[in-house]
Amino acid sequence: MVQALDTGHGQPVPTLAEALDLLAGRVRLHIEIKQVGIEREVLAALDSYPKATWAISSFDWNIRRNVRALASDAERWPPAISASDEALAVAHELRAPAIALRADALTAEVADRFFAADLDLVVWTINRVEDARRARSLGVAVLCTDVPDQIRRGSESVDGDRAAVIPALRSHVVETVP
Repeated sequence: MVQALDTGHGQPVPTLAEALDLLAGRVRLHIEIKQVGIEREVLAALDSYPKATWAISSFDWNIRRNVRALASDAERWPPAISASDEALAVAHELRAPAIALRADALTAEVADRFFAADLDLVVWTINRVEDARRARSLGVAVLCTDVPDQIRRGSESVDGDRAAVIPALRSHVVETVP
């Protein structure tokens, strides 16, 4: 049971309901589903919080397909470890607005390839300010980080954008806000 685990700060891992009680309507959530078969339960929990804004990701493409079948309007960010043709095909099949790309795969060429495919980029996990600045300069829309305050302070000045911290269940997200 995940609630028996320690987050590293003497606090138990919150349930989805506990996280939604605290965060719904306050911040945008990035929810990663790791287990096949719980998609309906996760979506039902999210539906119980109409003020919650969220996006779903999963490394399991079947989970992403199941989420689309259950909630066609759910925003999905399929994660990818590279700019593969397969990742682009799945993103288009899911009608995803963005791909969540592993940080070490981000290059100018990769960013251009995703942008040419009309996809925004979510990049994970960026914990150094210089990496955040580089990602933002390449046009990345969302940064996932374990150190949101540090990343927000250090990347606010890139191209005049300001960053907003968006807590997620596993890490934190810093998103460009117009």
